[in-house]
Amino acid sequence: MKTPVAALLLLLQAASQPPRDVRPATEPGGGTGVVIGVVYDEPTRAPIAGARVSLHLRFNKERPSARFAAEVTTDGEGRFSFTDLPPGAFMMSVSPGEYRASHLSKLVGHEQVPLFTDTPSFELGTGEVRDDFRIPLARALAIEGQVLNEFGEPLADVRVRVERIDDVASQVRASTTDDRGRFRLFGLSAGSYRICADPVEAWGAAIGAETAKMRYGRACQPESPTAGFSVEVGGTAPVLIQVSRVRAFSLSGVVTSASGRDVSAAQLMIARRSADGGSSTVSWQFRNGAFAAAGLVPGDYAIQAGLPVTTGGRGSAEAATVLLRIDGADVTGLTVPLLPPATVSGRVVRDPQAAGNLPSNLRIEVARPLGHWYAWRQPSSAPVRGDGTFELHQLFGAQIIDVPRLAGGWYGRSVRHGDEDITGEPREYRAGDTRPIEIVLSDRTGSVSARVTDIEGQPVLKADVLLIPADPKHWRRPPLRATMRAANGTQMLRGVPPADYIALAIRPVVLARLMKTLTTLEPLARGGQRITVTEGAETKIELKVATREETR
Repeated sequence: MKTPVAALLLLLQAASQPPRDVRPATEPGGGTGVVIGVVYDEPTRAPIAGARVSLHLRFNKERPSARFAAEVTTDGEGRFSFTDLPPGAFMMSVSPGEYRASHLSKLVGHEQVPLFTDTPSFELGTGEVRDDFRIPLARALAIEGQVLNEFGEPLADVRVRVERIDDVASQVRASTTDDRGRFRLFGLSAGSYRICADPVEAWGAAIGAETAKMRYGRACQPESPTAGFSVEVGGTAPVLIQVSRVRAFSLSGVVTSASGRDVSAAQLMIARRSADGGSSTVSWQFRNGAFAAAGLVPGDYAIQAGLPVTTGGRGSAEAATVLLRIDGADVTGLTVPLLPPATVSGRVVRDPQAAGNLPSNLRIEVARPLGHWYAWRQPSSAPVRGDGTFELHQLFGAQIIDVPRLAGGWYGRSVRHGDEDITGEPREYRAGDTRPIEIVLSDRTGSVSARVTDIEGQPVLKADVLLIPADPKHWRRPPLRATMRAANGTQMLRGVPPADYIALAIRPVVLARLMKTLTTLEPLARGGQRITVTEGAETKIELKVATREETR
C-alpha cells in the first residue's frame, strides 16, 4: 500500500529499534521519499535480524545524471527503512547479512536472481512513502558427501563441483575434500543437482612414475549428465562418490618457428577440456623447444605456444594452438608449428537495395567457431572508419569475421575474402594474404513469430527459439536466438535475414549446457522444423519445446 507523508512519523515510531549499520549514500538523496519494510524467513515467517538491504537508483526522471546508493541492516524485528529518497526507479537487493549464509540473497521484484536484468524493483514518486515491502528469504541449502577410492578409502584435496541442472540462473559451486575425504557445498537453492569429483584438476601436481601410468578419473553422481538428485529444505542424505584409477598416457613433441627463430623463449601451456565444457591446465615440461607431459587421462586437450613480440608493443610475434584427443595410446613426435599473425583489411558497403542508411559506429567482430574452445588470445575486433574501411590485426587460427546484430534490422548479408564467399564460415588467415574482405550490410529482413508449447500443448513461457541455417556449412557459428517473450508463449524474432532455417525451441537451462560442449549445430538441427523466411514477411510457426535428450 502507499501511505501519505503525514503518516510517516507513526510508521517510524512503530519500529522498536532504529536500523543499524546505516551506510551513507554515494550522493546525498536530496528527496523526501521513504521506503519501509520487513525481511523474514520464508518457511516460518520469522523476522530475520541483521539482514542487509541495499538500494540503488537506476533512473531519476528529474535529474537523469543523479547517482544514489544506500544500505541498511534490519533490526531485531527484521524491519528496515530508507528516508530522504529522490524520485526514480530503484533496484533493491537483500542478503542474509555480513558473513552469513543462512539464506539466499534476493533481487526484490524478481522470482529469482536473473543472469541479466534491466527491470527495476520499483518506482518511487516525489515524496512518496512505500511501507508495503514484505520480503521473504529462502533458506540456503547444502550438500555434504565424501569421495572414496576403489577400496573405500577417503581421498583428500579432490576438487568437487556441484551444478544445478534445472535452472540456468544457478551458480556452480566448488570445494575440495578434507583429510577424511569429506566436502560440504553450501549456499544452494532447492532444486535438482549433479555433483562431480575430478582428481585430475589439480594444478601443478607432481607426476611420479606410477601416477604417470594410472590416475584417478572423474566420477559423478548421478552418472548421467542429464540426471540429478533433489535438494530440498529438510536436509539431503550424504552423497558418496567413488573414483577409480584409469589408464593414463603421455604427450611429447616440439615447437617450431616458421621464421626459424629461437623457440627457447616461447611460452607454452597444455590444457584439458572437462566433460561439462570447462578446462583446466595440466603439468608439463618445456625446454629448448621440446615439451612433454605425463599422466594424462583420456579426453580433449589443447596445446598453446607463442613467441612474445621483442621490439615493443603488444601481441605475439608467432603463435599456434593445436587441438587433439588422447584416447588409447601415447602421443609422441607431435609438432606445434608457430606462425606469424595475419592482418586483414577490408571495407563495409551498403546493399544497393537497402532502404536506409548504414548505422553509425560500426565495429567488425572476429569470433572463434564452435568447438574451438581454446585459442592463444582473445579474438580481434576493429572499428569501421568513416570511409567504410577497417583493419584487423593479430589473427591466429580459424576465425569467423562478422558484424553483430545491428539496430534497425541491419545484418551482415555477405562476407567475401577476395573472390570467395566466406559468410559464416571459419577461415584461417595467413600473413601475407593481401586479398581484401568485403562485408555487405542490408536491412532487407523478415521476422519469425513462434508459439512454443509443451508436450501437452500448454504455452511455455521460459524457452529460447533458435534459428539454425539450413545450410550445414554455417553450423560452426552460434544460431539466431529469440530475445523477447510474451505471456501466451509466443516468441518473436525480428530482423531475420531471408533464408532457409531449422527452427526449434529449447529451455534456457538445457541450451546453456549444450552450448558449452557443442562443436557444431548438427545435434540441434536434427530435431528442428524447416522454415523459409522471406523479406518483409512474418513467418508464423508452432514449436514443441525440445529436451536435452532430443538434441543429443
